[in-house]
Amino acid sequence: MSNDIRDFIMAYLAENHCTDATDEKFHEEFYQRFGGKRKETYFGAQMVYKAQRWLKRMCDEKLLQRKRFGISDAPADGFPTWVYMYSLWGY
Repeated sequence: MSNDIRDFIMAYLAENHCTDATDEKFHEEFYQRFGGKRKETYFGAQMVYKAQRWLKRMCDEKLLQRKRFGISDAPADGFPTWVYMYSLWGY
């Protein structure tokens, strides 16, 4: 399964350029394919913890780059003011 997860993330990023904890499309597709525990929210993406661990692992392996991205106009209380944004090298 680990190669399937890695392949999914690489393909998603090749098509969409980046992802983060607020990327609803990414987290929904990841959850549908691989399951995992979700962070329940009243708005936005229901982040999948397993997906976030995989993004960090792939960053540690130098397959992805990670940047801190500020959200200046957070839409609601409890919404993050910054997230790590993951992308393939070169984006």
